[in-house]
Amino acid sequence: MKRMSLKKTWTHCIPMCRWVSEQWIAGRRDVSSLKQEWLRAHGFEVDGNDNGVLCNCFFCEYTTRFSGDANDYDCAKCPGRLIDPEFWCLDTPSYASDPHGFYNRLRRLHRLYKLGRKLK
Repeated sequence: MKRMSLKKTWTHCIPMCRWVSEQWIAGRRDVSSLKQEWLRAHGFEVDGNDNGVLCNCFFCEYTTRFSGDANDYDCAKCPGRLIDPEFWCLDTPSYASDPHGFYNRLRRLHRLYKLGRKLK
């Protein structure tokens, strides 16, 4: 996949997480399949393909830009952690077990990103 800027990463991540959250609330519970469905519907290849989005996550994909290796990602460089050093996608709320809570957390971080602020 073509390396994407931090701005583009947020631009794609927020709508995908919103959609997954909406589907989750509607009763669809397989987050991995939901992410793949969203990616395909928006012209992206899923993880497992040569040009697929790593882990079907734009944040994970973004971290590979620093190593140049599509299989080498560094959670310390995650866009969420650039705003909140304590951010981890599998923490509470987890993207996998609470996509609605995760989306709300991302929205708060995105607002801070747009303001150029960070959590201490």
